[in-house]
Amino acid sequence: MSFSGKKWKRSKAENAAEFMAALNAGDKLQGFLKQGDTVSSYTKVDDQTYTHKVEADGKVLQEKNFILGKENETTMPDGTILKNTYTLEGDVLKEHVIGSDGRNVYIERSFSGDTMKMKVTADGVDVAVHVEYTAV
Repeated sequence: MSFSGKKWKRSKAENAAEFMAALNAGDKLQGFLKQGDTVSSYTKVDDQTYTHKVEADGKVLQEKNFILGKENETTMPDGTILKNTYTLEGDVLKEHVIGSDGRNVYIERSFSGDTMKMKVTADGVDVAVHVEYTAV
């Protein structure tokens, strides 16, 4: 859990716009996900529970608790409700998201020192998103 308590700022992203277009994501959700000045953090609450927080300009955009191995619900800024299940394998945090349209999205966050690499894929989408974050 080398990532717990650190803050992560996006340093580069590839294919995000193409991926969001392929998912037919709404404008509000696309805007939220494209914000480059966001800082994310993951904080361990107990053995199975974590808090994920996304901030920009000193404001909390999203904050949620999740329990490893249990389906959780997340309400996105546009009101869309997603079902998420997280698993942790060493320093790799995996998230399986079921969208409101039933589509499966897979997010894998790999942590190594002061770097987090995130890969996002989805059923029926040929492009993957690759995002790199640096600890701040």
